[in-house]
Amino acid sequence: MSPFDTAEIGHTDLLVTRLGFGGAPLGGLFESLDEATAQGTVLAAYDSGVRYYDTAPFYGHGTGEMRLGSVLRQYPRDSFTLSTKVGRVLVPAQGTIDDNSYRDTLDYNPVFDLSPDGIRRSFESSLERLGVDRIDIALLHDPDDHFDEAIESAFPTMVRMREEGLTYRATYILVCNPGGEILLQQRSAGKDMYPGYYDAVAGGVVQAAESYEDSAARELEEELGIAGVPMERLFDFYFEDPDNRVWGRAYRCLHDGPLRLQAEEIDAAFFCPIERVLEGDFLPLTPDSHYALRCYHSQLSYR
Repeated sequence: MSPFDTAEIGHTDLLVTRLGFGGAPLGGLFESLDEATAQGTVLAAYDSGVRYYDTAPFYGHGTGEMRLGSVLRQYPRDSFTLSTKVGRVLVPAQGTIDDNSYRDTLDYNPVFDLSPDGIRRSFESSLERLGVDRIDIALLHDPDDHFDEAIESAFPTMVRMREEGLTYRATYILVCNPGGEILLQQRSAGKDMYPGYYDAVAGGVVQAAESYEDSAARELEEELGIAGVPMERLFDFYFEDPDNRVWGRAYRCLHDGPLRLQAEEIDAAFFCPIERVLEGDFLPLTPDSHYALRCYHSQLSYR
């Protein structure tokens, strides 16, 4: 039996390699770890065939999740299974960082919170730190001394979250040319959601401790190679469908120069009139970018 063979988790359709990656050392457990070594370790694990990765907010008080996510985001999301943990929330350290044997901590301290709000905040913050659009497995971390809360509060909340899905923050950047056309981007076949569909926007998940504005600038450069252009903030919105719940902030920028497409994310890109894009018989659009584009078009109609 190979350690890189896959096994199914319980009665789910989740597959993990029998050998997984434990993320505690990425938080500097017992001794500090430089960024290059941390990233190189995750890269080596993936290159070797490891496809199950586990982390937690506790690991480096957030550092472990951020380091792991910075590497895993390079790969197709469906190519690995990711777990993190709930039960602790990270609060500002107020000058003194707790000694939990981690040497590369962020300026936060972990505090047990098994309340419904605490479980949700922990999970949503992990999504932001990891910078991914989903977490496959949520584990309750160290509930040994909190048995009653775990049974009465944490586990029922986790069940409800699994049933209802979760909300995250994301940016939506409409890239326009001087003629008012918008840039359409065809999603790569390796995308876990809507492969081959078209996005009417650039953008992505807002990471931990990152503002919407910084996230928009980062995504624009990563996905399209556009940097240093002014962005106009347009509007905030909430979008929900069976596959997606997101608080979005929309921006617009003008660009008429060359593009550098992120190969693992985008197969092609071209400008097109907005009215043509919104016609029902045109190319298939991702639902959330379609919604953002319709909101933008409605604003134009009232100007």
